[in-house]
Amino acid sequence: MKNKLMKQEIRETRKLIVYILAYMAVLSALTMLTAGVAESRHSTTASDLTVIFMLCSVMGVVVIAIVMAGRFYSLLFTDEGLIRLTLPVKNRAHLQTNVILGISVLYLAAILLCAMFGIMERDDTFFGLFGSYYEIYKEYYSGIMFEHVGLKAFLTAFGITISVATVIANYYITFVFALTLSRRIISKRGIMQKQGVIFIVGILLFNFQLLALWAVTGLADRIERALDVDLPGVVSVESFSFIDMLRYDPEAYWLKDIFFSLLFIAVYGITAILMYRFSRNIMDRKLEV
Repeated sequence: MKNKLMKQEIRETRKLIVYILAYMAVLSALTMLTAGVAESRHSTTASDLTVIFMLCSVMGVVVIAIVMAGRFYSLLFTDEGLIRLTLPVKNRAHLQTNVILGISVLYLAAILLCAMFGIMERDDTFFGLFGSYYEIYKEYYSGIMFEHVGLKAFLTAFGITISVATVIANYYITFVFALTLSRRIISKRGIMQKQGVIFIVGILLFNFQLLALWAVTGLADRIERALDVDLPGVVSVESFSFIDMLRYDPEAYWLKDIFFSLLFIAVYGITAILMYRFSRNIMDRKLEV
């Protein structure tokens, strides 16, 4: 039955999702064209259009998140949801289906953007970050590593990619958690202004996300400053601890970036799991239909 529920969700959302992905592809193509014109003719107007088209194409990811979160909103707050909740599956199945499909489509949109912008092989950092995803890391680390640059650069890029994917999943689950928690508050307190409750809960969770981002980046900066010290004279290599290696070994610099990636993965991954489990608990035990 869960597979049927997933197929039903795909059937009901695929056309809209395809239209949004097509919109992103078209704007990405326009971004590439205007970027080429801006580079060849040094046109300020073309450069401005490049930025505008790129931002509009990236906004497609946000639109997809809103569409999928809207599906969950209709499940909890509309008459359509009353019908869907009568299906012979646990309420958690609806949550699981929405989260899996929503995050998967967001990843698909992100891959589409990387693929489209990846065609733009540029030497500057702005476009090189897309067009030479692997090469930009290899070039960055080539100044501080002399052996196995490619492997170390790949591991760093992989760690950063996974951390970004974790953050994307976390933010979408935050959307779902805000709607689920709002539904619980409205049901328990008998509040009629559901949009107001959703707005307040969303603002609080958004501020929490900002505080979490500030705390994690602040912790990363403090660790970076603690490890960024000068080599105190002659130090025996044999007596190096792991922390000493991070401090003094120039070839171990890439481990810092992997450590910071793991920090983001741990924080955002754990909070995403907690929010999902709270939402599942509300859906299964405390959801009043």
